[in-house]
Amino acid sequence: MLINFDEIPIPSNKLDNIVSENLDAIKKQSRKKKQHRIFASGAAAAVLITAFSAFCISNPVLASKIPLIGSIFKAVQDEQRYTGNFDEVAEPLTNGNVCTANDVTVTLSEVYCDTQALYVSVMLESAKPFSEELKKGTEQDTGEGIVHEFYLANSQEYDFLKTPAEYEIDNEDPDHFQWTPVALRGEFTDDSTFIGSFRVDFNLYPLALETEIPESFHWKLTVDELATHSESLTGPWTFETDVAMDLSNTTITEINESGPNGEVVQSLVVTPYEATFRLGYDEAKIQPGYEAFDSVQSVMLDADGKVIRDKVGMFPTTDYNLAEITKYYFATPDDATYVAIQEKFRDETFQPQLREYLESISVQKIVIHPKLP
Repeated sequence: MLINFDEIPIPSNKLDNIVSENLDAIKKQSRKKKQHRIFASGAAAAVLITAFSAFCISNPVLASKIPLIGSIFKAVQDEQRYTGNFDEVAEPLTNGNVCTANDVTVTLSEVYCDTQALYVSVMLESAKPFSEELKKGTEQDTGEGIVHEFYLANSQEYDFLKTPAEYEIDNEDPDHFQWTPVALRGEFTDDSTFIGSFRVDFNLYPLALETEIPESFHWKLTVDELATHSESLTGPWTFETDVAMDLSNTTITEINESGPNGEVVQSLVVTPYEATFRLGYDEAKIQPGYEAFDSVQSVMLDADGKVIRDKVGMFPTTDYNLAEITKYYFATPDDATYVAIQEKFRDETFQPQLREYLESISVQKIVIHPKLP
């Protein structure tokens, strides 16, 4: 898999410290062995409880924004890394879901939760126009175009998540985790309004400390800062809600095959929006010459031969043909070999020959035919 933990954009020194600390923990957790139950079939789509409470009162200025509230996903869902029909499955929040701090009102508009992540649409409204410097600071070049992102410096609480001390985690604060900022991606609709959505990934630290996320839970969110590469907006904005998970569109494909370095591909979880490999490690599966875990690298191709650009085994389902996934392991005895292979992955003109090339250099492969929702 093509994983680069160092290519995450950081908007400020404060966020840099938080992200660096948490990425270390994510790396440790990325090979964590998890056991997940098979979800009951035929379950009706569960809905989020709409009696949403916040530690703030509603703002009358929202009256002018009624057409947007409850339909933000429809406007921004195609701009996200994980795209899909969230406008059809998310539940609008209509009761006390607004918080104002320092002349900026934050509205949590809609929420959707499945087995892999929590998706939230958001509106930001400023009492005065956002500065041009701030707008410029939200720009991110994805390689396919410019998108606009705020980074939410946040803290979260879940009624099922224990403290760092209870997990026996070496943490500066034994009672509270530091949370990696989440990206709020969207667009400015006028000089003082921004709409977008963010995603909370259940497979990353600290939520990855739990082997299973409950079907329902209580969630608290505090946003301390809305940061950009230039200016920042300061809160806090605080909300909480009860969440029920949609179990109706999740499939699990059991795999339980290993690579030459002892990596075990346990299973693949697929939803309409994302796929997640569950990985483990078994020393008994190590083949001679591959005792070092990084003695081989791997890459995955979809059924059309397209390279799957995953992050710690996670990737959007809408970007790929998942009728078949092939994971190739190839030896990287030195840096020059590794660089030469990576250059072929990036060369668009080489893509038609990529599968044949990988067949010739791979020391092992795993072919997967996923169950799809």
